[in-house]
Amino acid sequence: MLFLVVFFPSKAQKYNGNSPYSEFGLGDINPQGTLRNIGMAGVGVSLSSYEYINNLNPALLPANKYMNFDSAAKNYTMLDAAGVFTMTKIQNNNNIGVNGSVYEAYLNLALPVSSKWVTNIGLQPYSLIDYQVATSKQKVANTDTNTVIYSYSGSGGLYKVFVSNGIDLTKNLSAGLEIGYLFGDGNHNSTSQIPIDFKYQLTNNYSSVYNGMSLKPGLAYRGKLNKSQKYIDSTVFFNIGVTAEIIPVLRVIDSDNFQRYDSLNNLLESYDVDHQVLFLRVPTTYRAGFSIDKPGKWNIGVDVNYTNWGNYKGLDSVNYAKLNVAYGIAIGGEYYMNAQEELRKKVIRAGFSYNKTPLTLYNTVINDYSFTLGTTVPLGKIEAADRKRPLSKVNAAFVFGNKGTTEMNLVKEFYFKVYLGFIINDRWFGRNKIE
Repeated sequence: MLFLVVFFPSKAQKYNGNSPYSEFGLGDINPQGTLRNIGMAGVGVSLSSYEYINNLNPALLPANKYMNFDSAAKNYTMLDAAGVFTMTKIQNNNNIGVNGSVYEAYLNLALPVSSKWVTNIGLQPYSLIDYQVATSKQKVANTDTNTVIYSYSGSGGLYKVFVSNGIDLTKNLSAGLEIGYLFGDGNHNSTSQIPIDFKYQLTNNYSSVYNGMSLKPGLAYRGKLNKSQKYIDSTVFFNIGVTAEIIPVLRVIDSDNFQRYDSLNNLLESYDVDHQVLFLRVPTTYRAGFSIDKPGKWNIGVDVNYTNWGNYKGLDSVNYAKLNVAYGIAIGGEYYMNAQEELRKKVIRAGFSYNKTPLTLYNTVINDYSFTLGTTVPLGKIEAADRKRPLSKVNAAFVFGNKGTTEMNLVKEFYFKVYLGFIINDRWFGRNKIE
């Protein structure tokens, strides 16, 4: 409950940061995985684990039959939650600025239905809008002395609440489906400060309220890479996973308001310019992953993603912003450190990702590179009566990256993110037995 109070405030999407490229489209699309995935640069479409919830691919929710301790998987409910602190340095050819923000990362609750079926209920930000941009003084058309300063700001974004189900179809093949509901708002403000006789400013407020459904089907296959091994501790597995995130329709209520203030910031006039209901076309995001692992020892994987944002039909009125195809690749892995007891093994992770964003500004492609580190530390006492009971865990992930360029007087973002979270395992819905 403390986590909900701290990281899920009533005033949603209030970040107090600055990401200039979140002005376009639906904003900055948020990482969809848990801290395990984020610590490996987002890898996880094919990686299943008994110890962690996988919300990248719903087909991986069931505990894998070949993982250690799988006999306990159907008995325990898992709560996984995290928050994130972000620090960003914004740089162009003339200025440098530093901003910070703290917000929620996700909340997941996995519920066992049977030994082959697991349900996950979750909530997480889907996209973030948070930017402040100002121009230098420019001359007003058809005048000699008057100047104007333009400034742009935005806030908001979308949340996604979802229910996922994953089922083992065969010994090696599993399938899943996530059904989500997207909701949120976006506020875009443009201000013109013009001194004519006395200083006044014109403000145009463009606000949108979003809601719509999302679907994410997934498939996963797991097989033995070295079938000749006699002992499961020596067996290496290979994994393949695919998903498609589909948003059939996104409804938006759009409002456009004009305001004028005097030099003392007194409102002189205000009126609505436009109010309408629209339906946006959001492109499907495809993800695929391949990985190999030795259960309880190590794993390494690669994920790719593709979204044709050229099909996006949105509300952007800035004619120099063009959305194109976006794609990316992530490579990462994790290593289980030695411990006397299997359940007390600490885990370290690392990864690297490259993403071509959908943005092309002034014929310049905006790219995003990041390097990640992560760790998990088990907590608690192993019960003598149930030595296979999973321990609760503290998770952390660190992301170092940069996005954009200073060419063509554009902006480069250097960002550092710290994710902190926890996992709690317990028998919340176990059946009582009477002897």
